[in-house]
Amino acid sequence: RASAAGYQEVTIRVEGGYTPSLIRARKGKALRLIFDRREKSPCSDEIVISEFGVRRFLKPFEKTVIDVTPAKEGTFEFACGMSMLRGQIQVEG
Repeated sequence: RASAAGYQEVTIRVEGGYTPSLIRARKGKALRLIFDRREKSPCSDEIVISEFGVRRFLKPFEKTVIDVTPAKEGTFEFACGMSMLRGQIQVEG
């Protein structure tokens, strides 16, 4: 959804996986991902989005904000540090 500030914003629940696991975004428009980690499982303590050079620690029971701007169309994966939990960002023109 679009925020009042004009960027795309999505809250992703982190609990045994990612909900939603498919994020749709527009190319060239700022995208704010808010990872809401609701567990202490060691598998979900890190988020990796290789396409955007992101590797961040997610604190248990806190929200972590990651801002990116997709420069090209395509489908890009995000995953936990062990690549067991997975999701996708689908970028359209």
